[in-house]
Amino acid sequence: MGIAKAYGTLTDETKFNNWLEYGNPDGPLSSRAFDFDIAMPSWLLDKKNQLYLLFSCCIGLVLLPICAIARADSTTGTDEDYINEVDRYEYRWLKKEAEKAEKKRKREEEEEAYRNDPKI
Repeated sequence: MGIAKAYGTLTDETKFNNWLEYGNPDGPLSSRAFDFDIAMPSWLLDKKNQLYLLFSCCIGLVLLPICAIARADSTTGTDEDYINEVDRYEYRWLKKEAEKAEKKRKREEEEEAYRNDPKI
């Protein structure tokens, strides 16, 4: 097939001229196989809009994250605020259990002190 195409290029004047001009006997159409366009609005690629595009990118990449971080910092609260509803019940239960254990420990200390009191 390559030999037949080469023979056709050498014998046909149009194909030979295409080969000399475009590097391909089929002409400029086959060289368009690697030519593609970007699917973007034309105003984005316009040179006079480059400054606006740069400014918009700076806002989007710098200012918006700063605002998001500031917003997140302004909503910080106690650790209990971040616990979801299911965990809040468990948190309250654990807190009550810890309070019960603390009361029990204090009561045992008082009983031990009462037992060891020489005045009694």
